[in-house]
Amino acid sequence: MADDEQQQQSPAQSSIDDNEDVDMGMESEPEQQMRGATTTRQPPPPPLEIPSVTPPSWEERCTAPPPPSIIRPLIPPREGMEYWWARDRTLTEWHSEIDEFEAAEPPPIGGDIILPGAASLHPAGYATSVRALLWDLQHQRWLARKFLRCIQQRIWSRRVQCDVDLIENTPVPDRDAVLLTDTRNRAIYRFHRRDIFNNLLSNITASDEFLPTPRTPTNPWTNQPLTLAQTIALCQRLTADYAARGACPPVLFAAFCASGYNTRRYESENPSLLSQHAIQSYFRDIHDDNRETFCETLFQMLADAGVNYSMTAIRRWSRQSPLTPAHREWLAMARDYTLWVNLHLQPRRSWHDESAIYCEVRQLYERTPMRESDTAGPRLRALRTPAMPGMPPVLMRAPAVMGEPVVIPFRPPAASALSLLFPALPMIDISGGNGAMSSDEAIALIHQALFRM
Repeated sequence: MADDEQQQQSPAQSSIDDNEDVDMGMESEPEQQMRGATTTRQPPPPPLEIPSVTPPSWEERCTAPPPPSIIRPLIPPREGMEYWWARDRTLTEWHSEIDEFEAAEPPPIGGDIILPGAASLHPAGYATSVRALLWDLQHQRWLARKFLRCIQQRIWSRRVQCDVDLIENTPVPDRDAVLLTDTRNRAIYRFHRRDIFNNLLSNITASDEFLPTPRTPTNPWTNQPLTLAQTIALCQRLTADYAARGACPPVLFAAFCASGYNTRRYESENPSLLSQHAIQSYFRDIHDDNRETFCETLFQMLADAGVNYSMTAIRRWSRQSPLTPAHREWLAMARDYTLWVNLHLQPRRSWHDESAIYCEVRQLYERTPMRESDTAGPRLRALRTPAMPGMPPVLMRAPAVMGEPVVIPFRPPAASALSLLFPALPMIDISGGNGAMSSDEAIALIHQALFRM
């Protein structure tokens, strides 16, 4: 009986076992992996330790100077405004956050009455209080900076730089002293007002030939560009000095101050004045840099005036030194003529048309010794000068190869030095009456005498 019961239960049990096998076979792969993981248990990972990021407090930040352009409160936090001491801000960040608080405030309907139901996290007038706090902080920072500058000024005043006149090399008197503070070099410079004014004008009126090229004012001692604050202080000091003496400053200096001490704006607003000053400075003297331009201007004026001139004679006359009053007159003439042609100005009252200009050019040429006969050397002048009746011939020193005085008879005015090259002319006696020089020797002698002037 027991065997029959076991046999009867065996099909059911077998079916259960088969179902279990099927279920085991139908398990997904992740489930099998989880089943295997449960068999080999691993210890759980340790918990993550997140460091607490706490910004430095206001007391900790005050131990170091703030970065540039950062506004940091200099007083302990106020009650109800601790938010503004939590971190440092720039001026732009201060204003932007204050504007946000103002936009979030409920609008008043009249007086101090606030609209009912308006949501606001801060009391009325909070943004106004914060803005007043910002102005108070700015005032404190300004007072601190002023105190620091006073201490620095006192220290730097003990070792003043350049306390000497740059021209006469003498100590600068107190009535003419101009102090210039240089925070970059941590020094105070003491200049004579004449030196600092001449240096300022030389920079703002600089030019390259006829083209104005103004530069930023510089320190005469270090030759470093001045800052805007230094330029403003210096110009105001010079203007006050002119006012104390009852005099008017130069036009270009006044134009530079009127342009806001900006070199580019000053150049763009005053091109005619700067060009006129550049031309006047160019023809102030005759030197190697402008001699060729000066001669070319003279050639142009003389050619337009119909004057028969010699380029060689004019170039030789321009190289004479020292300068004579005639040179000064021609410099002024060339300067005014350039202003007339380039800038269309009337520098002289009598220059109402071109005929008046060329008339003055011819008159000045007539009374100026710049002809070829006037600018020639002594030997060439002796060769070109006719002999006077009853005067003995002139003795000239021959070249070093000859070593003996040469008797050169003068020719009539119609004959030039080239007429000596013709064989029909008399021979030149160089032997004291004992012999005559051949034609080849005479030509060589005259050639050396002409081209060694």
